[in-house]
Amino acid sequence: MDTFATDGLRNERRDENSRAIFHFTSNTELYTVRRNVENRFPNAFMDQPSLQALTPNPRLYPIGTAWIKCRKTQE
Repeated sequence: MDTFATDGLRNERRDENSRAIFHFTSNTELYTVRRNVENRFPNAFMDQPSLQALTPNPRLYPIGTAWIKCRKTQE
């Protein structure tokens, strides 16, 4: 969960140390972080239930539970 909180940041956290609620400035940042985490930790995300029967050694459980909050940037 620390990787989600710190990916692409310097001396900052996007979870305010909660390890459960992540603040993103945009959907682009959210998907970039997700892709980066998946590249670094291929087993970080569980396989979709509909695909688990088709996948050898499926990942049945996620690494954690989190909520996402998009913050508005100041204009």
